[in-house]
Amino acid sequence: MDITCDQLTDFLFLKADMNKIPLAGSFELTSRCTLDCKMCYIHRRSSDKSAIAQEKDTGFWIDLAKKARDAGMLILLLTGGEPLLRSDFNEIYTECKKLGLLISVNTNATLLDEDKIRLFMEYPPQKINITLYGASPETYGKLCGNASAYQKVTDSILKLLQKINKERGITVIIITHQMSVIEQICHRVAILDHGEVAEIGEVEEVFRNPKSQAGRRLVSPDMGTLPLSTWEGHVARIAFNGNASADPIIASVAVDLGIRLSILGADTRNVDGKAFGTMLLGLPESEAEAAKALSYIQSQKDITVEEVHDYHAG
Repeated sequence: MDITCDQLTDFLFLKADMNKIPLAGSFELTSRCTLDCKMCYIHRRSSDKSAIAQEKDTGFWIDLAKKARDAGMLILLLTGGEPLLRSDFNEIYTECKKLGLLISVNTNATLLDEDKIRLFMEYPPQKINITLYGASPETYGKLCGNASAYQKVTDSILKLLQKINKERGITVIIITHQMSVIEQICHRVAILDHGEVAEIGEVEEVFRNPKSQAGRRLVSPDMGTLPLSTWEGHVARIAFNGNASADPIIASVAVDLGIRLSILGADTRNVDGKAFGTMLLGLPESEAEAAKALSYIQSQKDITVEEVHDYHAG
């Protein structure tokens, strides 16, 4: 009979309770924290000397873990405050792992740097419980007293997910409205428009040559901020990767064809370490000259171009 992990855990807790065995434990390693959350009852400052003086040393926690393990403890939560603040966290964590304990870590992720990510990849925890206090720097500033922590936490989580994907081959599905997240770690993207899938593809290909209107709106410069409503000519969107640049193209069109193009908007993004740029160009009102310019640009290496027909919609 197959059982789930949750069912096995429930069974173990039931048996442990019947036999008075301390199956799970929690070690509060420190009362210090990197944040100052208004609702938290344990958030003494990182450099609080009094708090540091009250903390138990490395040997105490390792010895306690051994005694608890011998008494039957299998599941251990390392928490705080912010447990990653301790300079000896790595040692405490690895020694507890070597005891065969299933370890979870509570953290706000402000200190989840490359060193800690390497540690967790080498000695995988059962869980990493990351608390997110909001979806903007403003919320973090008002609630936690540190607006800059929002970006630091977001970057740390993304780096951890990226490491898990690359080194463990585990597929990570991210639902986000932030283009920066897609640019930083995603390989494939599905674009939803009004609850329906508008486009699916490799991130590079979608940025280079979006097939749907939703895709074009996503990767193009923000049309709402551009002077398009007064532009009477044709508008083209060009996309170029790190091996190409839009500036020589505009100059080449002017020199080789005698056609002047207007830059209506531009944006550059870093997609998985590669530079991709998009630009909206104003083409001549003349159908013949506009077609000639489009054909010329299409012939260039590492550049894609298409005429935008619904730009007035924003």
